[in-house]
Amino acid sequence: MQIPRYHLGQEVEELFSRLTHAMPVNILHSPSIANHEAVNQLEFLLPQSVKDALQRIAQCKESESILISGVPVGNIPSGESIEVRLANKCWTSENSMLAIAHIMGCSLVSSPKEQGGRIVHNIAPVRGMENTRSSKGREPFYLHTENPFEVEPPDFLMLLGMEADPEALTLQFRVDSLMQQLPEWIKAEMREPLFRIRSGAGSDEVEEGVFPLISENSSGLLRLRLYQERERIYGITAKAERVLCYIEEAFKHPNVQQNIHAINLQKGECLIFNNGIGENCIVGVMHGRRNQIRNPNRWFQRGFLKLRVRADS
Repeated sequence: MQIPRYHLGQEVEELFSRLTHAMPVNILHSPSIANHEAVNQLEFLLPQSVKDALQRIAQCKESESILISGVPVGNIPSGESIEVRLANKCWTSENSMLAIAHIMGCSLVSSPKEQGGRIVHNIAPVRGMENTRSSKGREPFYLHTENPFEVEPPDFLMLLGMEADPEALTLQFRVDSLMQQLPEWIKAEMREPLFRIRSGAGSDEVEEGVFPLISENSSGLLRLRLYQERERIYGITAKAERVLCYIEEAFKHPNVQQNIHAINLQKGECLIFNNGIGENCIVGVMHGRRNQIRNPNRWFQRGFLKLRVRADS
């Protein structure tokens, strides 16, 4: 899959950086900063092509992913743990993410059961959890939609590179290529609430629920909930188990495999993608991680985005 790429340009990046650095508000405590005058200035600075791309992806009709480079992240502190690095950083990267989400027409949201309720998550190896397949580990991670165990999973995700790893790659996979391989009877069964889905090591507490794999969300959009592997998803009937077996085999089809794209996200690169929602049909992407993380300081920041009209309601 080809991901549309945009670059802010050095002049925009420098102005953007100065403005975000000057915004003193701790967004963990004051997410209403989205209405701050500085955000309006940031919106004025962005090239029209970038604003148009952000708004198109929010319409769930095209460009399942976009990548914007030159996004200010501020200082990248050194330290032995992610906790030490967080304590010594400025708020530039968080304010950049909040401004981009605002322009896109989304709100940054989180769950009280994930990273202490932060609205910007830090994806980095955590001591004692390095061997987990999660946002806190170093292990490769199979394709998945984000947080399918929640009643209302995120509509979109944003990943902002802080420090890269030479080997660990972010995977993107267009789900429409999978849906084309599935017969109608499988897709019909996927609409039945017969699948138990649970969270993994990235959550502060284990969370699970029984859901259909294809459902309609509160905005009337179709939503896909899925893990590529069956580590965290179970059919509660024999027929539901057969559906999962069929999907597992479908992932091995050549037409599916050729739609998996690997990205080595660098500092200041912002990847935004649709989390498997669409109007009248399933679009968007699943994502994962290829190869083990070698750099102990590899660091992304992550935002869960919901369309603002629904989040505010």
